[in-house]
Amino acid sequence: MRYAITPQSRTSRARFSLMDETDTVRFTVVRNALSDVSGVELAVIKRSRLRSKADILVAGQAPASVRYEGSRDSYEIVSDGRALTAERDSASGTYTVTQADGTTVATFSQRRGLLHSFDDEIHDKADQVLLLAVMFAIHDIRQGRTAAAAAGALAQAADQS
Repeated sequence: MRYAITPQSRTSRARFSLMDETDTVRFTVVRNALSDVSGVELAVIKRSRLRSKADILVAGQAPASVRYEGSRDSYEIVSDGRALTAERDSASGTYTVTQADGTTVATFSQRRGLLHSFDDEIHDKADQVLLLAVMFAIHDIRQGRTAAAAAGALAQAADQS
C-alpha cells in the first residue's frame, strides 16, 4: 500500500494526514499519536529520554521499539521478537525497512523540497499501522538528534566567543 503523508497545515509540524493511492485519508497523526479517520488511537510513539530510542505503544503496551544505530543512518526495530532494520540511502534519502532475511517490507522517503511531507510504501501483507508508526518514530528520533546537535554547536560557539 502506498501512502502520501502531508502536514495538515503549513504551520503545523505535529498534524499529518496519511492518504492512500486514491487520495483518501486513511490515518492521521496528531503529535505522536497515529489514529484512524474516526479518531481511534492506534499507536503512540514515545521517545525515551535517550535521544536515540523510541517505543511504539499500542493499548499501553510496547510491541515495538526503534533504536538509532550509531555510525550510519540506520535503525534497529524490534517487534514481537522479530528484528527489522531501517537503513537510509544517503544519495536518495530513502529508508528501506527489511526483515532479518533481507526481505523489504517498506520504504519511505521525504519529498524533495517539502520539509515535512513523505511518501511511504508498505508491503500489503505487512502491519501497516506498525510500519507507519516506525516511520514517525524514526522521523522523531532524527529531529531530536538534529536539534541536540544544533544546540551543542550553538553552545560550543558561545563558549568560543
